[in-house]
Amino acid sequence: MNQVEIHDEALAELIHEIRGKLLVAELMTNLNKLELPDWIDMNEAGRIAQLTAETVNQGVLGYALLSGDLSNN
Repeated sequence: MNQVEIHDEALAELIHEIRGKLLVAELMTNLNKLELPDWIDMNEAGRIAQLTAETVNQGVLGYALLSGDLSNN
């Protein structure tokens, strides 16, 4: 492996964006502007997003880019 790039902030930003979209979807459903299928549990989705954000903030979950060169034998 030639290089490891840590990009935990990219994962944190992605989760932040997902949480924002979940909030908008919940708001639109409450205003009867969006109808979601019965199998979607917005409370569970929000809970999972919150737990995921916490694990990233605690450094338990992260994101990295690994690169290597196959020509090195």
